[in-house]
Amino acid sequence: TNTWATMAAMPAALDSIDGIVIKDKIYIPGGDTNGGDTYVYDIATDSWSTIAANGGYSGRAQYQVVAIGDNLYVLGGIAGAASTTEVWVLDTTTGTWTAGTPMQRTRTSFSAAAIDGQIYVAGGVAFPGFAPDMTAEKFDGSAWSFIASLPNGGGAYTRWSYNADGHGADGLWLAAGRRDAGWAVLNHAGYYNPDTDTWTDSPTIPTLSQGRVYMEGAVASDGYFYVIGGRDSAGAIVYDANERLMVGAPVGPCTPSDLPWLSVNPISGTLSAGGSEQITVSLDASGLATGSYAGSLCFTTNDPASPLIRVPVNFEVVERANLQVAHLAPFATGAGTAVTITLNSTVVLTNVVYGDSMPYLSVPAGTTLVEVWPAGSMSPAISATVDLMPGMDYTAIAIGDGVNQPLELLPLVDDNTAPMTGSFKLRIGHLAPFASGPATADVRLQDGTPILTDVVFSAVAPYLELPAGSYDLKITTPGGGTTLIDPAPAVFNAGDIVSVF
Repeated sequence: TNTWATMAAMPAALDSIDGIVIKDKIYIPGGDTNGGDTYVYDIATDSWSTIAANGGYSGRAQYQVVAIGDNLYVLGGIAGAASTTEVWVLDTTTGTWTAGTPMQRTRTSFSAAAIDGQIYVAGGVAFPGFAPDMTAEKFDGSAWSFIASLPNGGGAYTRWSYNADGHGADGLWLAAGRRDAGWAVLNHAGYYNPDTDTWTDSPTIPTLSQGRVYMEGAVASDGYFYVIGGRDSAGAIVYDANERLMVGAPVGPCTPSDLPWLSVNPISGTLSAGGSEQITVSLDASGLATGSYAGSLCFTTNDPASPLIRVPVNFEVVERANLQVAHLAPFATGAGTAVTITLNSTVVLTNVVYGDSMPYLSVPAGTTLVEVWPAGSMSPAISATVDLMPGMDYTAIAIGDGVNQPLELLPLVDDNTAPMTGSFKLRIGHLAPFASGPATADVRLQDGTPILTDVVFSAVAPYLELPAGSYDLKITTPGGGTTLIDPAPAVFNAGDIVSVF
């Protein structure tokens, strides 16, 4: 909608923090003002939960966060009154913190990324004193090791900190930031390639039009490295600049296990030049909370110009109701005049013949337009709205013949709760348009014992709970004088829930 929306506020006010998304939840490790509690935002439910500080983890500021699988890593930052080498690991499946392997240098205001299961950090400063650090390190899962140091523009600058960073297709990207002890600012950009252990920077990489510090940056799914905002060296000018450079989206974030609701078949294939193949994309909302879900289909190719192609996938999970449809309107009695059923103008059932009762359909809750279309007709014979409540079961019945009784839709609320032990539930309705007006009738046992009396057309009685067994019912004129319908005896088993119309 191109508008900002106010969502649920964090449990406490925090600043100088970082966060990351893991399986549709945003994790904000505790800052230096909340004792180290971690706040977890559930995107689907717009709600927060708290993971209390544990395992020795304490709050800090100006740290970096990366994620590998279900594990969140807090790197460096200022703990207490000094920058630290500490690394802390949060297992998001258990909420348990453990101390990780420390970095080799204390760092704050640095850059970091998780690439192909390894963690890379670069630059920053040591606090207090703001001593620059142009080294870079990687963690391979067991130990940290130094990698190629940051470029310095041929000696033109002595530090790269307070900059924008992002994970692009080629590796860890940096842009702008602080360049020396006097807070002069950079307009340079560059990246570290893990495959070659090399840095490439400006002028090979185009410089930004505006040098700045304290800005934000990220590589988006469209493959652009965005560098937004910031200020000048003195802090006198705050910028609204938003610049971007095409760097390519990383392949790493394409993790199917993070999107269990999305599946693709086939998952791989080979195409000849100019060829095509049909791919089936399936979305499964089972177990998902209501809300909006977004992901990407990631196609990796051997085309150097397009090694990764992303296709966004978005869908909405809404509350559901169950609706079954029955065709009991004898205006269309044969297969040649079978009807089509639409819900909110979408075809859901075809070739429904008189007497059919279809299985339940899981449909979105809310006001639903139900229409019954005779074969070959350009307009519906019956059109009505039904209000469906979440989690409820309904039956919508086409009734009438258009002669004795008008064609209409009869919506019913179903009660599918189990009857008492040894009993069954029976719902009886008068939906036979054999006469005009009320067309009153009785429902009786064969010996004349009344079950329901003076039932008018379209009336449906509440459920009866009766002992299981064999029943022989008949439909008569009021008082039982004349039998109108004499169905065959029927056996009803314990636990049955039956509607008879």
